[in-house]
Amino acid sequence: VVGTAREDNLSEASAYVFERNQSGTNNWGELKALKVGGAPGVAIVAVRGDTVLVGTPYANRDVNEDGTIDCSSNGLGKECLAGAVSVFQRNEGGANNFSLVKSFVAADGAIGDNLGAGLALDDKSIVVGAPGHAENTGAVYVLEP
Repeated sequence: VVGTAREDNLSEASAYVFERNQSGTNNWGELKALKVGGAPGVAIVAVRGDTVLVGTPYANRDVNEDGTIDCSSNGLGKECLAGAVSVFQRNEGGANNFSLVKSFVAADGAIGDNLGAGLALDDKSIVVGAPGHAENTGAVYVLEP
């Protein structure tokens, strides 16, 4: 799995799943593009088995779930650059398909948290870094898949 990086942080972040022998013997070919829905900038990825995490630390997200994203015209609203993490699972929705099964935002998320800038997972937990949380003090969240 390869995450994209955009120099301008404005283009949509994506991750691409490649598989060996997808485009012929011993060739690597694209199996699936994982889109995270309008999140700009960078896609950080982590993989374990058939689970793929995609962190989008520059994403603007509706953290307080009021139906709006609080971003002022200069991009300094509390929900700007809060970040998010999307969980994709293989074989959801069909063989070799990867479907979004869960998304995470921080309940205490705020501007510049950059949730999803660091990712790790095992069979029982997802660990997510937010280096900008609390005015760059940083935070680590442990989630259940």
